[in-house]
Amino acid sequence: MAGLMTLGCGTHATLNITAPSSAIAGSPFTITVTAVVGQNRDTVINSAIVFTSSDSKAILPPRYSFTPNDAGSHTFTDGVTLMTPGSQSITATVSGAPGINGTANVKVSTATTQP
Repeated sequence: MAGLMTLGCGTHATLNITAPSSAIAGSPFTITVTAVVGQNRDTVINSAIVFTSSDSKAILPPRYSFTPNDAGSHTFTDGVTLMTPGSQSITATVSGAPGINGTANVKVSTATTQP
């Protein structure tokens, strides 16, 4: 799911989050956030993004500003840890532009112990 905002040229801007569909509570995992305008990567995004989650106990990446080397996409290696089992969401939003966002849904399960 992604938020849309229409730019002056009539093209929608959004953030796409790539995340695993499932995770184990308390185990970190990697996400990638890509800025998109229309159907193309926005390689000149210069705004910071902030993260939120439906999991109030989640450990999320700090506020992040894309760099020229990112070319519109940044991977947060082991950057997210969800703590609460169930269906959870992670949302990235462009700071100051709440209409430009993206959400990933992750099913969180409890850790099982092996004998």
